[in-house]
Amino acid sequence: ILSMRTGAPAFDKVLKRLNLVKTLSVGMLPQKARKAMCESMLAARGRPKEDLDARLATDVALGSPVLLRVCTSLFIRTGTYYPGTTLESATASILEIVEGDFEAISPGCVRKVLSSIARSRRGLADAEIMGVCGVNRYT
Repeated sequence: ILSMRTGAPAFDKVLKRLNLVKTLSVGMLPQKARKAMCESMLAARGRPKEDLDARLATDVALGSPVLLRVCTSLFIRTGTYYPGTTLESATASILEIVEGDFEAISPGCVRKVLSSIARSRRGLADAEIMGVCGVNRYT
C-alpha cells in the first residue's frame, strides 16, 4: 500500500490504521515529478503533452500523488481543471461521471458495486463485481 498525506483527513486516518501490510511513505511530489506524471497519464491515453493544463503540474496543492492522479484523470475526461480541488470533491466528480456513463446501461449498478465493495473485507474480484451488476464477460 502506498501511504502519503492526502490532505483528506478521513482518508489519512484510514491509512494510519492500516497496519496489516507494509507501507511506503511518499512525501509531496516536486513540480518536475508532477509534470512527468501528468504527461505520462496523457500519453497512456494517446493524447499529446500539449493538451496538459500547466496548472496541474504547477499547483503546489497537488503535490500528493493520489490527488494529482485523481485530478489529472478528471481533467483528461472533462478537459477542465478546478484549482483548489480536494480529494473528496474530485473523487465525487469522477463518481458522478461514472454513474452518468453506466446509469442508462444498468440502473443502480454503480451504487450496488460500490456498496458491495464497501461491505467486503478484502475487495471484490472482477467476476464478483460483474455478478453484482448481473452481467458477464460476454454481455
